[in-house]
Amino acid sequence: MALIELTSEERNGKAYAKTILLNTDTIAVPIREVGGKSYIGVNESIVSGRPYGNLDIVYYLVTEDLATVVALSYDLFSATVITRDGRTPSTGYNDLIFRLDRVVGNIAAEGTGSKFMYHEDNGTVPIEFMVAEAPSAIISQVTIPVIPPVDTVKRYKALLSQLAPIASQTSGTVAIGSIWTITTFETGDNFSNWELISGSANTSGAVYRATTTAPTVWTNGSDLAYDGSPFIVSTDSNGDLNPNSNTLGGEVEFSFPSAGLFEATGTGLFPLAKTHVYFGDIISQDNSDSSVIQGPNALRTVNTIPFMTSDSSTTAFVSGVLDHTPITIEVYP
Repeated sequence: MALIELTSEERNGKAYAKTILLNTDTIAVPIREVGGKSYIGVNESIVSGRPYGNLDIVYYLVTEDLATVVALSYDLFSATVITRDGRTPSTGYNDLIFRLDRVVGNIAAEGTGSKFMYHEDNGTVPIEFMVAEAPSAIISQVTIPVIPPVDTVKRYKALLSQLAPIASQTSGTVAIGSIWTITTFETGDNFSNWELISGSANTSGAVYRATTTAPTVWTNGSDLAYDGSPFIVSTDSNGDLNPNSNTLGGEVEFSFPSAGLFEATGTGLFPLAKTHVYFGDIISQDNSDSSVIQGPNALRTVNTIPFMTSDSSTTAFVSGVLDHTPITIEVYP
């Protein structure tokens, strides 16, 4: 059973302009289309209080066409009739809507279409219908789609690496993903193959993310600095350096307040008591087995997640041990 909302124009040929809620279980005969509208026979025996019978069928003309009506309920399906009880239907009775629960027995393939027995309220025995639609076309109309549950938890997942700060480097190679500031640019050098984060390209003050181990040209002594902040080394489906997923609604920035101490910040992203952080195992760059990473049990400052790396054997904070270390941030509603 389903209730469908329709706009009635007539009831038994008389004006009846109302919005009606139609119980699909009361549809008596297949619905047909008349001038772009639908003509629906409804059994109202329960309303009248009389025993079930043909006199209890009331006909409504509604403004919705067949396609609109059939789309309102998975209890209904539409089909183009080839024959009804072995006879070609009259004009206007070709395209009909049927109640699924009125089908008696199976819907069987017949040629390129289907055949089934259908019980109409104004008949004592089921009537054979042959229709143009194949069984697969009928079942697609009455199959309720499976809608996966909506996950309202916002998530951020990425791989992080981190190095000890480098105050000055004037040549050589760097770690992919690390973020560098040109403290002094020398003419002739060219960093345009890296990702420009801020500033003007190839000038002092420009900030770059290293997307390769070396810039296009770095042989003229341009001085670069890395402040020790953790950087993303995970890649997206295009192979670009990005979080594996981010549904937080904003970007997360990582910083390096001091040795072994870090912060993840995001404006309006991390509410207190609803933000939870998980880290994977450290894979330290020096193959040390004593390095550990710790995050907060609960945030103390809104929108700021502190975390740290330390040597478990000495409890001292250490830098340069993050290497493709997983971080997951979850924000609950």
